Amino acid sequence: MKDKVKKGFTLIEIMITMAIFLVIVGAIHRIYIAGQKAWDSDSGLLDLQQSIRPGLYSVAKEARAASLASMAMGVGCDHLTASENCDSITFNTPSENNIKFFHNSAKKQLIRQKSSEKERILATNITDVYFCCAHGDGDCSCDATFNVLEVRLESEKDVWGRTLSFSLSTKLEVRND
Repeated sequence: MKDKVKKGFTLIEIMITMAIFLVIVGAIHRIYIAGQKAWDSDSGLLDLQQSIRPGLYSVAKEARAASLASMAMGVGCDHLTASENCDSITFNTPSENNIKFFHNSAKKQLIRQKSSEKERILATNITDVYFCCAHGDGDCSCDATFNVLEVRLESEKDVWGRTLSFSLSTKLEVRND
């Protein structure tokens, strides 16, 4: 009589197979995590861009309608070396008076305020706001010679332990009457 030989996998073969399987699963997991981080970073940057654009658009739209004579920068904002004071601007348009745009640094917001109305939040995650008449020589005062207003908004957001930042600026001509 012949003995039946049992065929099967040895313990060593099973362990080698499991080790290869774990290496493949680990590599796939790392690729997935890297993809997820990239997706979240891109989504975070898109969120920053989408939150900052309406704020800049609103400031630019109203400032274009303002008269140069009615513009007042933040107190102490007369030179680029004092740029930390250049985070607010007040002006009049033909239809409204005392429109103020300013940066609330504690809440990281760009705010629009009119004396007779409630504050309106225009943008969030804002780390810095800058208003200055573009002279090119470092001077920020708006006068009949320099009627181009520079507006810059900077924002930051943390995503997966990585700080994303986005800056948007524009230069616009103000009415000079």
